[in-house]
Amino acid sequence: MSQSVKRHVLIAFLLSVVFCLFVSAALAADAALVELNGVTLNAANPYWKNGGGGSASDWNAYFDTGTSMPTLYLKDAVVDTMNAYDELIYADGDIHIVLLGTNSLTYSGSSAAAPAGVVCDGDLVISDGTADDTGTLIIFINPGAPSFVSDGLLAEFGDITIYGGTIEITLFSAFESYGIYAEYELNIHGGSIDVYSFALAVSAISATDFYMTGGTVVSTADAGFEESHALLFYQALVTGGNGTFTSETNGFGAVWADASSGSFRVGDGRLIFASQDEALFFDTDEVITPTVTNKIYASTDKAGAGKFVWNESMGILAGNWSDISPYRYVELLGDGSPLPNTGDASLPWLWAGIAAAALLAAGAAVVLRKRRT
Repeated sequence: MSQSVKRHVLIAFLLSVVFCLFVSAALAADAALVELNGVTLNAANPYWKNGGGGSASDWNAYFDTGTSMPTLYLKDAVVDTMNAYDELIYADGDIHIVLLGTNSLTYSGSSAAAPAGVVCDGDLVISDGTADDTGTLIIFINPGAPSFVSDGLLAEFGDITIYGGTIEITLFSAFESYGIYAEYELNIHGGSIDVYSFALAVSAISATDFYMTGGTVVSTADAGFEESHALLFYQALVTGGNGTFTSETNGFGAVWADASSGSFRVGDGRLIFASQDEALFFDTDEVITPTVTNKIYASTDKAGAGKFVWNESMGILAGNWSDISPYRYVELLGDGSPLPNTGDASLPWLWAGIAAAALLAAGAAVVLRKRRT
């Protein structure tokens, strides 16, 4: 490659990174209000109590706009009334939700076309605010036949980051169901997350970039369409934690939607994928294997019976456009060994650059997933 061509490639790469960072910064804004149970919380009216009212000495929800990221404290909150956009909790920008006690967001009925648990127009951060690690968020949505789509956690223009707490999401829908949907990154650093999504088409957990450093995730897709999945990502980097991603009826344990140019790496932790169809599907016409520092186990049995250490002589690990994998169970086991630098978190600028194309490609999804105009 000539020096001139190299310079043009480098310039194009840097421009793509700058463009993505500019777009992300332009969209980012702190939340100024939160809607829940027919009430709008803001700087002037920050308190809400189950059944109505609320004060500084007696509240179940407190919206603090004085923190670096506006913070919604939930303390044994019971939220069961949608706003005009079929959302149990809505924030108009970046927000941090702190869990105190057991908090319940529920909807059962037939009037909501697109019911959702928590929706924010920006970044969503969730953490446990208790001393004994008992902060809990339970989202249960069962709207009946008229519903078109249901969501558990939805960050329409940003990332979702989970540091701790117990999060239980159970969704039903007639057509589409998204347990956790992050427009850009899903970062899991701790906590216990359990997602069950039922619909014709299911994406139980979906993000452009999937990062996991700790915690436990159990994601289950119970779907009618074979295109469904318990996890979808364009890039993934796992350096800790335990994840189990299962498609109960139709679909895949996981779909890697940018397998030809993205990155899927497991340096530590443990990931299990299972399905009665194929455990893994990589969106490409090439045969690709994730970068795993320890062992890859596989089985033709969805429950992992008789699992064995897999190698490339044993048939393709994941299905693709051209080939079907025989494996219904795949386990990726990291051991803490350093991953190669390319695409590694030790070179975040390179990781961001590689992700640029995925971010732009995912732009069309913003139109499809966006609720508000």
